[in-house]
Amino acid sequence: IERRRALARRYETALAPLAPLVRLAERPAWSNPALHLLAVLIDFEAAGLSRAEVMAGLKARGVGSQVHYIPVHRQPYYAARYGVADLPGADAWYARCLSLPLFPAMADSDVDRVAAALMDTLPSAEGRVAAKQPGGGLPPPHERGRQTPTADPSPQGGGA
Repeated sequence: IERRRALARRYETALAPLAPLVRLAERPAWSNPALHLLAVLIDFEAAGLSRAEVMAGLKARGVGSQVHYIPVHRQPYYAARYGVADLPGADAWYARCLSLPLFPAMADSDVDRVAAALMDTLPSAEGRVAAKQPGGGLPPPHERGRQTPTADPSPQGGGA
C-alpha cells in the first residue's frame, strides 16, 4: 500500500504541469485509500479530444489506460430495472475519468514515462485551452513547470 501511495504522490507531481486540464481525483482529507486504481480527471471537452482519442494516444506510446467505472445507474441491469436516474455528479465524473497504470512493481521512471506520454498526447489541446486564457498558449512540454512571465513587469503595466 505504501508503494502505491508513493507512486500516486509521484504522479501528482509529474502531472501538475497539465493542470487544470488534467488533475488527480480528489480524496477527502479523512480518507487513506489503498489506491488500487489511479483515477485522473481530464477535461476532454476543453482538450478538444475524446477520451477514446486520449486512450489511443496513450496506447500508441505503450501506455494502457481504462475507464473505471460506468456509473451504476447507467449499467444495463439497473437502467432496465429502475430506469436511468438523473445523477449529474456521477455522470460528470464518468465523462472525465480515466485510470492510469498503478501497481506496486512500477518503477518511479514508469510513472514519469506515463506522465510524459499523457503530455505528448495532449500538447496541441493544451495550447488551444491556454490560447483562450489571458496570456496566450503554453510552453512546449520540455519547458513546462518553469516560471514564465504572464504580465508586463513595467510599473505602468503598458510596456514599451
